[in-house]
Amino acid sequence: MKIHLKYLTDDPQKQKACQDYWLQEADGFVLTVREVAQKHELQYRGISNLVAQWSQAYSLEDACSQCGSRYWVFKSRTEYAQRASSHGDWICGVCEQHNQEVIQQQRAAQREEVRNYFRTYTKGKVCFQENGPSAPNALEQVTALLSMIRLGASEDLTYIRSLAEIGEQRLSPTTEYDSELIRSLIRTDVLSPKVDESPLSAFLFDKEGFTGQFYIFSVAWDFPLTYSYGTDEPIDDPAHLIHRLDQTFLNMDWPESWYDQWLPLWQKISLNECLQYLDLCMTEHGFQFKAGEKTRQILINALTTFSVAQTFNFIWGSARNAAAYYMRENVSRRQAANSVVGAIQRRADQARAEGWDVKAFHRDRRCPQTMISQVLFDTVLQIGEDGFFKPPSEN
Repeated sequence: MKIHLKYLTDDPQKQKACQDYWLQEADGFVLTVREVAQKHELQYRGISNLVAQWSQAYSLEDACSQCGSRYWVFKSRTEYAQRASSHGDWICGVCEQHNQEVIQQQRAAQREEVRNYFRTYTKGKVCFQENGPSAPNALEQVTALLSMIRLGASEDLTYIRSLAEIGEQRLSPTTEYDSELIRSLIRTDVLSPKVDESPLSAFLFDKEGFTGQFYIFSVAWDFPLTYSYGTDEPIDDPAHLIHRLDQTFLNMDWPESWYDQWLPLWQKISLNECLQYLDLCMTEHGFQFKAGEKTRQILINALTTFSVAQTFNFIWGSARNAAAYYMRENVSRRQAANSVVGAIQRRADQARAEGWDVKAFHRDRRCPQTMISQVLFDTVLQIGEDGFFKPPSEN
C-alpha cells in the first residue's frame, strides 16, 4: 500500500523527518528507524511518537468494506505492517460505531422478546399447606430452593444468581444432580428466569427469534411467591419466603407428606456424594470412568448398611488397588478402571458378612460439603455430621 502524508507541522525539518520515516521502496522502507533518528539528530526511542505528532500517514488504496471510505491512518510502521499483512476487510470508525449501535439495538430487542415471553408465565409459587399442590418430591424441591437461595441470593433479595455466577461453591455433589434439581423446580413452576439479571447468551435464538429455551446453569432466577397462613393470598416478598422456609424447618412444621420423603432424599444426596468421590479417586489415578446404573446400584447397596464416610473407604481402597493392578499386571487402563466397581461390591459384602469395623473417612478437602447437603442435614433434619458418618436410616 502506498503511503500518503498529511503534515501537522509547518517545520520543514520535522516534515523531512516524517518523509524519511515513511519513505518506501519495493521491498520495504528505505531507512531503518535508527538511521532516521541519526540523520535528523532525534532520540531513537520515541521517534514513532514524534512522527505521529508531526504527520498523519494514510492510504488511499485501502477502502472501508461498508461505506467505501478510502482513509486509513497509520500511527507507526508496526501498525502499517500489521494492516499490510492482514487480508481482512477494513471498517472505518464511523461504520464501526454504527455497527455497534445496531448490535446494541438487536440485543435490546432480543432481551425485550425474552421478557415478553416470560411475562406470559405466572410467577413461581411455593406452597407449604397440605391442601395445596404438592409434588411427590416436594421436600427435595423446597430443600433445593433454600439451598439455591443461600448460595446465590443477591444482597437486596431481588434475584437468585446463576450457578455459573456463584462459582466454585456447589449446589450438589454432581452436575447431573444440579441439573435434576433445577429442572424439577422449573417443571413444577417454582423457578423462572430473571431475564434482566441474566446474560443474553443464556437464552437461545434461531431465525424466528427466541426459542423458549435457555441454559439452566447460566440464567439468574426470580424469587417465587409464597402464601400467607389462612388466607392463601400470594405474597411477593423474598424475605417472607426465606423466613417461612427457615421457620418450617426450625420448628419441624412439615406437611404430613414430607415425612415419607426425607429418607429417600438423604439416600439420594449420599449416593451423589459417593459418585463425586468415586470420580475424584478415578481421576487421581488417571482412570477415565463414567458411572452408570450398575455403579449407582452398587453404591446404593453399600449405603444400606454403611455411611458415606465408610463407603468412601471402600471407594478409595478399590481405586488404589486398581492402580496397583494396572501397574503390576500391565493391563489396560480401561480394564483396571472397570475392576473398581466390582471391588467396591466385594468389600462391602465381605465387611457386612464378617462384621468388619469399617474405618470412616473424613470429607476430602477436594470434595467439600455442598449446600444441599448442609441444608438437609443441618437445617431440615438437624442431625449435622451424622448425615455423613451414619448410614441413611430412619433410626
